[in-house]
Amino acid sequence: MQNFTQINSVPARARTGLRSATVALLLPILLLIGGCDPSDSDESSGNIGIVTRIIGTAEIATADGREALAEGRGLMEGDVIYTGADSIVLLDFKAGRVEAELQPESEFQVKSIAADEDRFALPTGQLWMRVNSRDNATGQVVLESPTAVAAVRGTKFYTFHMRDHHGRDVYGTCHCEGDVHYSTVETDYESHHEQDHMVMTIDGKTFLMTPEELSFLGDTAHAHSMLENSPLGPNTIALEEEQMQALADLIDRKMAE
Repeated sequence: MQNFTQINSVPARARTGLRSATVALLLPILLLIGGCDPSDSDESSGNIGIVTRIIGTAEIATADGREALAEGRGLMEGDVIYTGADSIVLLDFKAGRVEAELQPESEFQVKSIAADEDRFALPTGQLWMRVNSRDNATGQVVLESPTAVAAVRGTKFYTFHMRDHHGRDVYGTCHCEGDVHYSTVETDYESHHEQDHMVMTIDGKTFLMTPEELSFLGDTAHAHSMLENSPLGPNTIALEEEQMQALADLIDRKMAE
């Protein structure tokens, strides 16, 4: 679980609670930048994705049982990936349709991949995901994850869990790029907003933080990776004391509204 000093990162021990929700991402059909060999996710073999990199140890559960996950492993519908306390796994689906960085102590389910919809689930943990357009075609990516339903036209989002300065559980999504239609399961929040916004849910209350309100984050705003050279983007930057206080004050104001 993240602590309050690391809103853009996940420390080695990431303990997340489980809530039911769905993130529905209306996205262009994708092309991975710097991706793997498309033959590695050959549909004729049933593989629709591939593990491109592993830091630490991770496991995969398939119809045949549970075993250690290895780089280059093909992924099929129904597979479930579990990361360890110090583990990071990079994934590519269908030759570049989706790429993702799965962070420590996470569970990621591959539900289905199709021409018109890709469906995944993140029951626990943190995930940074990017999609890329190809030939102006459109498709839908659905991520079932804690607390929220977001319909995103764009390329990148980050879902996280942390504790705030009062010790409360915070479930959030940073919309790094693209337009977002966002609604929640446990509250009546529903809105459409553009990139660079962040949505948090605390104690059953959901609120939006705008780019103007988050300007104090500066270069840390979209630094979500736990790797030095992640294809998704920059490595996390811990917040300075003044930034932490500004974030605490902003959360308090939002909760009081």
